[in-house]
Amino acid sequence: MKYKSLAALFVCIFAAGNLHAGPRKITIRECVNIALQNHPNIMMSIEDRKNAVANYKLVNAKRNILVNGEMKTVEYLKSSSSANEAFNIPGKDTNIGLFAGLTASYNLYDSKKRQEKDQARISIDLSKIASNKIKDDIVLNVKKTYYEYLIAKENTRLRKQLADKFADKLKLARSLFRNGQRPILDVSKAEMGHAEAMLNYERAKNKESIKKVELYTSMGIKDLSIDIEPVDIKEMPELKYSAQELFQLSQIYYPELRRMKLMKKIKKLNISVQKAARQPSIDMLFSLGYENKNLQGMSNVDENFQTRNWNPTFHGALKAYFPVYSGGAITARIESAVTQYNKVSYEELQVLNQVENLITAQYRILRELKEQIRMSGLVTSNAEKHLLLAQRSYENGTNTLLNLQDAEVSVIRAELGHVNARYDYLMIVSRLANIAGLSEDDICK
Repeated sequence: MKYKSLAALFVCIFAAGNLHAGPRKITIRECVNIALQNHPNIMMSIEDRKNAVANYKLVNAKRNILVNGEMKTVEYLKSSSSANEAFNIPGKDTNIGLFAGLTASYNLYDSKKRQEKDQARISIDLSKIASNKIKDDIVLNVKKTYYEYLIAKENTRLRKQLADKFADKLKLARSLFRNGQRPILDVSKAEMGHAEAMLNYERAKNKESIKKVELYTSMGIKDLSIDIEPVDIKEMPELKYSAQELFQLSQIYYPELRRMKLMKKIKKLNISVQKAARQPSIDMLFSLGYENKNLQGMSNVDENFQTRNWNPTFHGALKAYFPVYSGGAITARIESAVTQYNKVSYEELQVLNQVENLITAQYRILRELKEQIRMSGLVTSNAEKHLLLAQRSYENGTNTLLNLQDAEVSVIRAELGHVNARYDYLMIVSRLANIAGLSEDDICK
């Protein structure tokens, strides 16, 4: 499994025979596929499903014929003993014998075991849903770190541009100062601006490195010194469902709500299991083996191992048992089961309310972000126009270096705001798809 996962990683990231050709652009879908093949939580969920299946087999085995090797003592009434005696003394009035062989038992009726089997079967479905929930959470986390890494790279790129511009303006300010066209104060301001821009650039590079490691971690892989280059996303998806329709879809597909429904079924069955403890249970017993009907004492112990003293034997019996007095234990267990069922019902209601509120809030924020993307685009365009005018005015001597720097910073901030709004939009679309229990392709036009 380990070698297959590593092979899949290299196939996804590198083209065959091109391992040293530099970073390769990798899409968000490829990152998700790598995470689903390598993340430890996926492996743990597989083990949980195996455990649920094994538990179902264990419960189901209790309803089959059970065969055990058995050795037990038996008693037979002596012919010399009086049948009218009220009590028989073992060894005096009876012969002590020994049985050795196979004993088979089969449960004819036990409603408790039937309910336990239903619980185990639902637990398998529950483990599948839990596995799907883990996968959905991993996918969502990969998308989150992918978008954050893209933002960090964009931030680094823009901060680099800003630092380069401040370096150019510092050269220009020094040149103008030497020619007597600008005061020393402008040079000082340019030096401060350049130093601050370089500091922000270094911070941006550090943050990009951190986000890259977080992306690797979310994919469940180590940093193998592989340079992943995320693909920028230009198209903003449009939802095709309303908030109410997304909430209705979540009640069908969202793993957490599906899990709560199954938990209610299990807890309800548990009530029936505890109530069934008051009902009788009937077993059929069969024994087949050899029997020595009269064990000898220490004086003739060798006789006990003589073949002639052992005869084949067969026994059959029905056994029925039911509780007569439990000290209130059965009632207490029933009350506890009812309490657990009620608690899960309240939890389900709480999750429903949380999901509905979250979808409503995210849907509203999505509409606001759509407007922010449009407005930030206009702000960026206007900032670039203002920067062009500021540069011309500065070169003509009608503007100060401080105003020029402010114009340059405004452009960078506008572009950063536009980038953040776009990726916030994409992240919320992913969250809505996660809550609905579907993919972005399913909920978008």
